[in-house]
Amino acid sequence: MDKPTEELLEFSKIRARLSGLAFSPQGRTVLGEQTFLTEPAALGGLLDRVEDFMRLLGEGEKMPPLDFADLNFLTELDKGRFLEGPEAACLGRFIRSAEGLAGFLKTGPARRDYRGLLVPAAEGLPPLGDLGEFIFSHLDESGAFLENHPVLRPLKRSLEQAAQDIRDLSYRRLREDQEIWQAEVPTLRNGRMVLALKASARGRVAGLVHEYSVRGATVFIEPFDLVEKNNRLIDLEDRLRREERKILGEIAERIRERLPDCRELERKVGEIDALYVRARYALNHGCCRPGILDRGFRLMAARHPLLGPGAVPIDLTLDRQTRTLIITGPNTGGKTVALKTAGLLVMMHQFGLPIPAGPDSALALASGVYGDIGDDQSIENSLSTFSGHVSRYAAIMALADDRSLVLLDELGGGTDPGEGAALAMALLDWFAEKNITVITTTHLGVMKNYGFTRPGARNASVAFDGESLKPAYRIVEGIPGESHALEIARAAGLPEAVIRRAGAYREKDQDQVSRIIEDLLESRRRADRQEEELQETRRTLEETRRRMDLRELKLRQREAEVRREDYGDLKRWVRESRRKLENLVSDLISRGEGGLSRDDTRRVRDFVQEISLKMEQEEGTAAEEPRLPEVSPAIPASPGAPSALEPGGEVRVRSSGALGVLIRRERDGKWQVAIGPLRISLEAADLEPRPPSPAPPAYRFISPEGGAPRAALELDLRGQRLEEALRRLEFQIDSCLLSGLTAFSVIHGLGEGVLRKGVRDYLAACPQVKSFDYAPANEGGFGKTRVTL
Repeated sequence: MDKPTEELLEFSKIRARLSGLAFSPQGRTVLGEQTFLTEPAALGGLLDRVEDFMRLLGEGEKMPPLDFADLNFLTELDKGRFLEGPEAACLGRFIRSAEGLAGFLKTGPARRDYRGLLVPAAEGLPPLGDLGEFIFSHLDESGAFLENHPVLRPLKRSLEQAAQDIRDLSYRRLREDQEIWQAEVPTLRNGRMVLALKASARGRVAGLVHEYSVRGATVFIEPFDLVEKNNRLIDLEDRLRREERKILGEIAERIRERLPDCRELERKVGEIDALYVRARYALNHGCCRPGILDRGFRLMAARHPLLGPGAVPIDLTLDRQTRTLIITGPNTGGKTVALKTAGLLVMMHQFGLPIPAGPDSALALASGVYGDIGDDQSIENSLSTFSGHVSRYAAIMALADDRSLVLLDELGGGTDPGEGAALAMALLDWFAEKNITVITTTHLGVMKNYGFTRPGARNASVAFDGESLKPAYRIVEGIPGESHALEIARAAGLPEAVIRRAGAYREKDQDQVSRIIEDLLESRRRADRQEEELQETRRTLEETRRRMDLRELKLRQREAEVRREDYGDLKRWVRESRRKLENLVSDLISRGEGGLSRDDTRRVRDFVQEISLKMEQEEGTAAEEPRLPEVSPAIPASPGAPSALEPGGEVRVRSSGALGVLIRRERDGKWQVAIGPLRISLEAADLEPRPPSPAPPAYRFISPEGGAPRAALELDLRGQRLEEALRRLEFQIDSCLLSGLTAFSVIHGLGEGVLRKGVRDYLAACPQVKSFDYAPANEGGFGKTRVTL
């Protein structure tokens, strides 16, 4: 990428913000040295790992405590320099932190949606745990030697005892002849314990004189009985230092043996840190990974990352046939911000960062981003504003190729408008001939005509609110914009007389292009208003249709319940009648008086069979569940002219909305229609061929088996094809919504993962699903998903 353009687009600020998120100086170094990627494979692999890190951090898991410090002392250590204890402890903490980081990344596969792409990075960290343990077997976290060190502990005890002996002797001497001592406590001179003696009593104490006070009133003397004890203390201190240096020398030698591994550990920790930084930045700023295009770009709801939460999202697209995008509109309207947003997001993407834009955004990979933005005036180099721009144009033309993105702000400005426009069009022609993608902003009216008339060129503008006289910070594609200089000047407080005179000049010189632009903008506003009204009407109709269908569904269910209740009463009556009749016949036969003839007996039995048959017929009718209506997700289409009805064709009953299949045409002209388990006769006028559905309905309450909806607490889909499984899952969700069940489980098993992925993709896209997650390990783990509606 072009260094001047990096500065113009302020990508250095993005690097600085990324560095501020790093947990190690090695990560900051990697980010500072990172170049932009131009090959899809390399960039895709980097973004895959960043996305995996985002999944880890997005689960709410916290990084382990890390303590990565600068290890520059390793370079000097390799040259033979002595190792200090804090430096060795610094390396030990580095190794421990690397082990904790590796453990965090390796446990990731147990988390949902984690693909394990970071596991190789964790496993690639050199195993230096033994070196860390060796360091901390001698030192504590701060680099001091351990209190209970087996070699140093006896020496330290001897040292403490010698110091205590010196203190005891000193205080005993001070207590014996108190009138000769200048102070009640001993003091140190040159690392040896001495006593402050009055100069007048110098001849009363034998010893070594270390110094006199400034006025000569005090003599600092080391009595001869203290000399031996001070000598022993100094000897013990020297022995302790030699042992400590010996231990540090052993640690340094161990480190030198593993120095290549230490360097590799530094490098790999820096690479992992750079991935972490990208993932953390993306999560903090709501970034998404864009798709890859071979030409052009599609930025949806794109936000400038340096403008903070107040940044207004913009949509900006450039199809593969367009090479030049000309953005016009008022000052402060957002033209330059749109230009910078496009360029900066291309750079961020090729730096391996998700971008602050919608998930349906996509970008082509640029070989370079080159820009001329702002004022390049230079007093030192004797360059005017226009000369500075022209010099930059020449530099860009020498660098850009057919995969470059060129950003030109206020093209053709800074000189005579006529000559500036001519130069601007010639430059755009040159870039178009080289097949170079250009985004430019301008206030020149003739450039708007260029966008209409040149192949591969397209106009765009920043919207302006004519009522509030403020920019709307929205990109309107396909239509050039007016500068609205007079409106902005009026809002800024310029005298009205000046505004009116300027308006008169403008009316005199206004060309036809401006009038065309005004007409286009007004047509666009009318179309937007009509679109909003149509969308609102559509939503109202859809909601009304849905409520009507749900109401009909409840009525059908109630009808079925009433029929079952009536059948129960009938069944009880028939059983009672049959029992009474059988008792009567039995009683008549047993009495034998004038008994029943054979014909009478046959008629009685026929009567009983007739009642039984009627009961069975009623039972079958009541047991049949009516076909439940389909709840339509969209506005019904006009039926138009009826199509021909043929046996076997699917039809819709106009009066009820129920769906069925034609069986045959009867003699009276009616059609026999199978609606679920029922077969009924309907007039041809009440039937219409079922139109093909472009998409599955949003709500569907028809059981795959044709019965009434019944919600299950656990839905087992194992062994089924994906299409059949999704159909059963759709019915399960609808049944739960009808019955008030808000949670259930889906058993999809592990297998090759096709069924599991299909089920989870469906749940993720279903608006009725509030959340879903894998079951705990003791309840099925990854083979079972729990769903909440």
